[in-house]
Amino acid sequence: MKTGDLKDILVSNHMKVTPQRMSVLKAMYQIQGHPTPEEVHHCIHRSNPSIAIGTVYKTLETFVEKGILRRVKTDKGLM
Repeated sequence: MKTGDLKDILVSNHMKVTPQRMSVLKAMYQIQGHPTPEEVHHCIHRSNPSIAIGTVYKTLETFVEKGILRRVKTDKGLM
């Protein structure tokens, strides 16, 4: 997905476009399946080592609240 498309998702949901939100959203589109917050953090950490795991959790929760993402329970019982 292109950067402009990711920005459009945030803007259409009345969210401020921040580097952290862009990184998390981009990672969600890059990772196959249903990644855990830790997997998202690992993916982002390579290009943005300063992002904290707490930021990833908070951003994912915000995306769920806005309806951008859905929370799912995996076969291993992870959310």
